[in-house]
Amino acid sequence: MLSLFKEEKEYRKLFSAGVLNGIGDRFSQVAVLALLLEVTGSGFAVGLTLAIRVIPFLLFAPFGGWLADKFSKRNILVSTDLIRIFFALSFLFVKSPD
Repeated sequence: MLSLFKEEKEYRKLFSAGVLNGIGDRFSQVAVLALLLEVTGSGFAVGLTLAIRVIPFLLFAPFGGWLADKFSKRNILVSTDLIRIFFALSFLFVKSPD
């Protein structure tokens, strides 16, 4: 396994990026769940949120597999990242806590 990291520079970069991304995702998840617990005071709400986070994976994974078979994986990644920009920027338009 170590020889793979030594020989494959591109794989090493991809693996490292995946590890950093995973760490960032976990920090984000902990922050959102802690905020939810602070705002609602309900452990049920936190558990429900964790359960709801799984639903998109269950629903869209088969569709994503079909897309990956039909289209270029690179184009799919670029397209979804561009679409994600609009969702990320939509939080700038929130005017009140409600």
